[in-house]
Amino acid sequence: MQRMSARESAGLSTLLALGLAGLALSGCSERRGPSSVAGPRSLSPGFDGVAGSGVVTLISNDPSLTNPGPITTDGAKLYVGNGNAIFSVPIGGGAATTLYASATPCCVVGLTRIGASLFWIDPNGDPDATAIFRGTSSGGAITKIYSGFAAGQPIVDGVGVATDGTKLYTTDDVQGRVNSLNPDGSAMTLLGSRYGGFFYGEHFNTLAENGGTLFIVDPGNQQVGPYQPQLLEIPATGGSFTTIVQGAPLVTPIAVAAGDGKIFIADPGAGNTIWSVPIAGGTPTALVSGAPFVQLGANGLVFFNHALYVTDNGNSGAEDGPGAIYRVSLATDQTISFGALSNRTFGDPPFTITASASSGLAVSFTASGACTVAGSTVSLTGAGACTITALQAGDASFNAAPNVTQSFTIAKATPVIAWSPPASMVYGTALSGTQLDATATGVGGVALTGAFSYSPSAGTVLNPGPQTLTVSFTPDDVVNYTGAGTRATIAVLYNTAVGHVFLSPIKLPPQPQRVFKVGSTIPVKFQLFLADGVTPVSTAVATLQVSTVPGGVPVAVASTVPSQGVTFRYDPLDQQYVFNLATDRWSMGSYRLIASLDDGSRITVVVGAR
Repeated sequence: MQRMSARESAGLSTLLALGLAGLALSGCSERRGPSSVAGPRSLSPGFDGVAGSGVVTLISNDPSLTNPGPITTDGAKLYVGNGNAIFSVPIGGGAATTLYASATPCCVVGLTRIGASLFWIDPNGDPDATAIFRGTSSGGAITKIYSGFAAGQPIVDGVGVATDGTKLYTTDDVQGRVNSLNPDGSAMTLLGSRYGGFFYGEHFNTLAENGGTLFIVDPGNQQVGPYQPQLLEIPATGGSFTTIVQGAPLVTPIAVAAGDGKIFIADPGAGNTIWSVPIAGGTPTALVSGAPFVQLGANGLVFFNHALYVTDNGNSGAEDGPGAIYRVSLATDQTISFGALSNRTFGDPPFTITASASSGLAVSFTASGACTVAGSTVSLTGAGACTITALQAGDASFNAAPNVTQSFTIAKATPVIAWSPPASMVYGTALSGTQLDATATGVGGVALTGAFSYSPSAGTVLNPGPQTLTVSFTPDDVVNYTGAGTRATIAVLYNTAVGHVFLSPIKLPPQPQRVFKVGSTIPVKFQLFLADGVTPVSTAVATLQVSTVPGGVPVAVASTVPSQGVTFRYDPLDQQYVFNLATDRWSMGSYRLIASLDDGSRITVVVGAR
């Protein structure tokens, strides 16, 4: 098909004059550059012009940027097509440097890079057919790698160029074609064709590559057919086109980029909005809109390192600027890693928790339930349940992360029962508060109130000897504490103030020691009384042991006459305990007599034998 220039096409000139051709890019002699737009269309229904989550920063408004359009980057510099020139600008911002003052006969419409090589496309670069050129990011010689006339115009009116780092991909606004070719211009391959037509029916197409898929935006041309603005995709290997978005809210999409799982669209007709669409599909949302943008540039969008770099004509289509380059920082998604928490018991010490965000930003915590959190330290305030929420609010580069919660249970604390060993008591005395005086404390040593239940209870007269007392405690605060108990041992002793000594004939003092004849019988006698000192005790159990003095080891009595065994008997008539000790096995010397009582006490005396 013979290429018709916009200068010679009366039909196209008429459409341009009426502002209906939208983004026809072939009339370079009539306009300074391809990024001019005939005028912003009205906002689409339902769009409110509210800015989204992008943060816009001015990179450069160098006066030489009179009509900036297509943009690409190598991560260190931005490369911008401006009319038929190409400029470089530090990616961090600064002045523009002329890389190519005359990169092409008409205009740099699309611009991309592979390594240190830059590639740009001009629909009138042959000079009246599409051409693709290669240069370097440092300037120097220019090579035409594709000539439309020479190749028979497989690209009739090329306006978009993109790359996956290996191949180049182009779009054509006359035939709606998508082609691929090698960086040297060889192996031109048609990947797909969306429509056929002539110059009066052209509508702008541009593209971006991401993950083996080509994303295409098309502002449409409703004056010559039902061509709605749309976003499409096609495999980079070729195949069928799939429509992602058609019609509202898109109005005049003229640039596309992809990254971080999203597609970004520059749309000057929608109030200079940059739309964001999930790669998986969905409804466009406004990332940024309106000021400071004045007129977004065609093909003027590139994604790099969680940010978009955007060109702006700054003149609503008039010539000679001033233009600008902006960075739109993208708030990318992030997640929180926060592991499960172990169950605890009220009274456990404070403990530290950890969580991390995929962004590397610091994670904060909040607490609810029977706990508090300060920084990353959790303290328990009672029994029940505790829920810790990990949060990361995001910043200019990251969206707020979905909150992650972890819950755990807090078991009731066990009170600490303090019960000092009760002082010994005299047999016959009833238990009282003097012995039953346990206390209970809780977490942090706080005194607890509640009910104490003792066994045996107050008023009980205990048997002689060591006795076990128990107490159980039921706290008033049953929400945070369990019941508890303990035990204590009390010594119940016979009265030693009255009785509890050997009686005549052994009675001492005043005699220092009674001496008995070997072979005689010694009546060993003593009395026991209750605490009142009057009431005799008749139920005691006592045994007798004898040892030589000095150093003798006590041995149980073993006599044949007159009493058998070792146990004292009680004489109710005389109200005394009696054991008749035979000495027929003794020899001359001293002997210690020991009456061991069932309260644990002893009555001892030393006697002599002759």
